[in-house]
Amino acid sequence: MGLLFLVLRLAFMPAAGGEMTILQQNMLKQIPTNITSALSRFNLHPRTTVYVTCPSCSCLHKPVFKPGSSVAEYPNHCTNKPKPWLPICNQHLLPSSNSPIKPYVYHHFHDFVTSLLSRLEIDAIIDEPCDRLMGSLDWPAPLFGTVNF
Repeated sequence: MGLLFLVLRLAFMPAAGGEMTILQQNMLKQIPTNITSALSRFNLHPRTTVYVTCPSCSCLHKPVFKPGSSVAEYPNHCTNKPKPWLPICNQHLLPSSNSPIKPYVYHHFHDFVTSLLSRLEIDAIIDEPCDRLMGSLDWPAPLFGTVNF
């Protein structure tokens, strides 16, 4: 990102030692200066949800958010009943720091597929069968059902 900024700045510099235009200055101001701002600017943060997993029965517990808050809240104890005849698990889920003992990060499906399809090698693998089919349209049709003696 720093190299991109430097190259553009050098390209925008007038030969006579004058100043850059307002448009050029604004373009340089819009270049992200670090990876965090670049991810944010281009909306590249994948959407994920962190669930808490019970260390005993592996039951997932969904986070709950209070209105206007971005802090996830989880139950303190597992409320799963592993089998109808067994009691509720009641295993402790959160240590004193309120972060899950056993977190499970769920990558949202649409974001995952989008990131997968944006990879060139995956795109080539997906396109290959269609390309082969299109290439085979010029071949003569096979003769089925004829018997030559």
